Amino acid sequence: MSDTAARGPNAPFLDSYFGLISVFKIREWVIDAIPRNMKLAVGAGIGLFLGIIALQSAGVVVKHPATLVTLGDLTKPAAILCILGFVAIAALNYHRITGSTLIGIIVISLIGIPLGLAQYSGIVSLPGSPRRSWRWTFRERLRRPS
Repeated sequence: MSDTAARGPNAPFLDSYFGLISVFKIREWVIDAIPRNMKLAVGAGIGLFLGIIALQSAGVVVKHPATLVTLGDLTKPAAILCILGFVAIAALNYHRITGSTLIGIIVISLIGIPLGLAQYSGIVSLPGSPRRSWRWTFRERLRRPS
């Protein structure tokens, strides 16, 4: 039996462990011990990371060997739609409209679907099967000596 398979039965214990941490307010103590500025910095860092991924997938920024990223072709439809979406969300936020980010995402998505820039696969869907990734990980662990 591999190391991963031996640890599998302990998953419910770990889940109850995290539950107990929440019940006995230990989680709250840990979160309160982190300075407010650090919490804000982590949130900003995650936001910037997601932003660069979005800009890269829209073609607004592209890879460059010297500077890592550079400005992409802003005349492509995906880049124009991305910039239009950013401006729309910023304008809605400026006017303090409730749900402005969600409204902007929905409007830009509805514009992008007929243009072929966004794909609609339904409102709700089931997640993919975890068997495929679990099976690959389990088999790889069996093949590799630890």
